[in-house]
Amino acid sequence: MFLAVGNVNYDYLIYSIDPPKIDSKIEAYKFLTEAGGSACNFAVAVVKLGVKCGVLGCIGRDGDWLLRRLRERGVNTSTIFKIKEEVSGRVFVIVDQKGNRTMIAYKGANKHLKPEVFEKINISIYEHIHFSGCEIGIVRKALELKDRDEKTLSYDPGSTIMRKYSREVMNCLKFLDYLFVNEEEFNYFLKKNLIKDLGEIFERSEKIRYIFVKRGSAGSTAISKNSEVFCPAFKVKVVDTTGAGDAFNAGVLVGLKRGLSVKEALLLGNAVAALKIMKEGAQSMPLLDEVINFIEKHGYTISSLRDKIGQSTNSFF
Repeated sequence: MFLAVGNVNYDYLIYSIDPPKIDSKIEAYKFLTEAGGSACNFAVAVVKLGVKCGVLGCIGRDGDWLLRRLRERGVNTSTIFKIKEEVSGRVFVIVDQKGNRTMIAYKGANKHLKPEVFEKINISIYEHIHFSGCEIGIVRKALELKDRDEKTLSYDPGSTIMRKYSREVMNCLKFLDYLFVNEEEFNYFLKKNLIKDLGEIFERSEKIRYIFVKRGSAGSTAISKNSEVFCPAFKVKVVDTTGAGDAFNAGVLVGLKRGLSVKEALLLGNAVAALKIMKEGAQSMPLLDEVINFIEKHGYTISSLRDKIGQSTNSFF
């Protein structure tokens, strides 16, 4: 079973022809209210791929609808805590006709996700923990847990954390298995940590296995101590890119945990993300069969891939 740690939000999705400008007014042609938060998006994607997943996070007194929505999608919500004196987090997402996003976030109850929350849960039941947009202190707390060595850990800090705490993220790598970043975040990380040769990262951090760099419409790259593996993106009609990074992360991690090679895991991650961006909403994640059919449709020979990701998931619960 996986655990995703991070924000639980109401997403207010506003679809317009063009993004707003300062001192201007735009007309929206569509409006949706959805469950969101990168940890929740990740969890929904993992479940759709056939692996159980829970979320560790906080909601406010108005969060019951969010819980119902996540449960309907198969996510375990037993480690989502209600903060009665707060409202749940909100993210206002403006999506233009090209699928690009502008977001404004209000943390709400999410700011109560503190390191101490790990003392309230039993982490022994999880084989993998994914931190999504979490503060460094929460990640550090998990690294101190006595059962930590029995499970794999991944972290997608997001742009805000990366810009504030790049050096602290570097220090965390010696305890993490996987780091997920986009291209801009990765370049900033290298600059802030004065890294000129990628080998320096792995010399300083012996535990880290792969750094996954999401390169948008170009594709994705997996960087390890001894290699760089690139996988091109699928070309699809973009409707909404919200949740695409979370979809990619889920595909890669489920693939790796099921024994795929890193190249196959990148292919799986790219496919999950591609199918997601063809639909509205951050949690419009594809089912496993959809992903396999999509990959085959695009001409990849994946007989071994189908066998591996079509296996019974009992060993992962």
